[in-house]
Amino acid sequence: MIGKYARLVSDVDLGWVRVSINGGEPVDCAAMERFADALSAFGFDAGALAPSYGLAESTCAVTIPVPGTGLLYDEVPSATADSDALGPRRHAILGAPIAGMEIRIGQVAERSAELPDRDVGEIEIRGTSMMSGYVGDTPLGSDAWFPTGDLGYLTDDGRSCAEGPKKSSPSRAATFFPPRSSGSPRKPAACAKVRWWRWVPTATRRGRVC
Repeated sequence: MIGKYARLVSDVDLGWVRVSINGGEPVDCAAMERFADALSAFGFDAGALAPSYGLAESTCAVTIPVPGTGLLYDEVPSATADSDALGPRRHAILGAPIAGMEIRIGQVAERSAELPDRDVGEIEIRGTSMMSGYVGDTPLGSDAWFPTGDLGYLTDDGRSCAEGPKKSSPSRAATFFPPRSSGSPRKPAACAKVRWWRWVPTATRRGRVC
């Protein structure tokens, strides 16, 4: 589709684009590379690519790469029976927490069969742009960690990767912050109450998400 529409324009200058955020669907590393390559003819800089993580309950953004970083990924050998055919899997690195936000990886009952060498767990967040709670529920405490229902892990240098929703099949998971689904534990975002002025201490572990 990119190629189709790229051929219809000739006077577009994308050299001014500094940040192009991908954060509302699965992050396909190969697709992002094709996107940047197709638009390079219009001056698009691949360094503007910014695969990110967020959700409505955090007023969208949680982690974003430093502008100019471009696509970075964690390459993991496939642990499936047909790994030779599939080759290594690439999980896009989703950047570091934005100012005021914190992220940590909680534990899950079973270790990921797809990523045995990564400490995959449930992504938990807290911070200044978090909602105060869902309508009808007990408000979140100012220092409470919010379990997102998404799986992810931190790389050795503290960067973070999201694998997918907790209830998803790991074999089809990619690095992304996933859309709503019937299997997600989250309630409708329209019912969230947002508290804009809450301050949260930042003494706990920070890192970049994959």
